[in-house]
Amino acid sequence: MDECRVFPKRGTVAIMSQVSRAICSDELEKEVPSMRNVGIFGVSAFGQGPWRPGKKVWAIAIVGASEVDFRQAQLDEGVTSVTCITVLGTSKIVTPSEMPATLTGLSILGVRSTKRQLAKEVPPNTAKSLKVSCFTFAGTFRITDKA
Repeated sequence: MDECRVFPKRGTVAIMSQVSRAICSDELEKEVPSMRNVGIFGVSAFGQGPWRPGKKVWAIAIVGASEVDFRQAQLDEGVTSVTCITVLGTSKIVTPSEMPATLTGLSILGVRSTKRQLAKEVPPNTAKSLKVSCFTFAGTFRITDKA
C-alpha cells in the first residue's frame, strides 16, 4: 500500500483518522532519530571520525562485539540516550573525558564498568551529555575515555 487512507472526521472515525496518520507518517522518526550498531558473531564499530548520532543510539552485541566512539561525535544539545544490550559479548562506549555520562542498567553474570577520568568541575545542565542504559548477560560492558 503506497499511500495512506484518510478517513472522514466523525466520532470514532476521527480517532481512526489520527491513528492512520500516525502509523503512515514518519513524524515520530523525524522527532527522535535513532542509530543502531549490531554485532552478532562478529564485531561492529562506528564513530571513527566526525559523525552526527541521533538522540537515541542502540549498541547490541550477541556473541560478538560492539563499539561506539563519541570522541568526534557532533551531539545535539541536551541528553543523548544510548541503550546497550550485551549477551555473551563485549560492548564499549568511548567518550571524551569532558563529556558527562551516566550509566544505569542490569548485569547478570556479567561486568559493567566505567573507566574515565574524574570531572574537574560540574557541567552545566544545558551541556551535551550521554545517558547510557545497559543490559549485560554473561558479557562485558565498559564506558571509557580511551580507545
